[in-house]
Amino acid sequence: MARSVMDLQQLVQIGIAHITATSHITFMRNQGNKMNISIQYNTAIQLPVGWRSVKITATAEKISEKRVKVITVEDIDGDGNTGYGSRTGAKRQRYNIGGIASSEEGKIKNISTLMCL
Repeated sequence: MARSVMDLQQLVQIGIAHITATSHITFMRNQGNKMNISIQYNTAIQLPVGWRSVKITATAEKISEKRVKVITVEDIDGDGNTGYGSRTGAKRQRYNIGGIASSEEGKIKNISTLMCL
C-alpha cells in the first residue's frame, strides 16, 4: 500500500522507512551527520532499438531532508554492476552495465520520488 510523500518524510525524519512502490529506501548506517541509505529506482537507457527501463539498486548519501546523492551502484536489472546486459538476450538490445553505473554515480535524487518497501 503506497503512502503519501508526507508519511515518507516523517519516516525519514525518525529513521524508519517502509513504503511500497517501484522504488524503495532502506536505512543502512550513520557516518557522522551523513546517513547512507540503500535505494532502488527505475531509469531509462537508450539503445539502438529505442529506450528501455532498467531497475537500479544503489547506495546513496542523504544530503538534505528531501535529497540523496548516489554514491555507488550495486546492481542493474539483476546483472551486477559490470559487464554487459540485455533484457531479451538479443545482441541489438545489449548495453554496457558499467557505463550506466558510472553515469548514475553522483546523481542527485529526490526522496519524494523514491518510495520505500
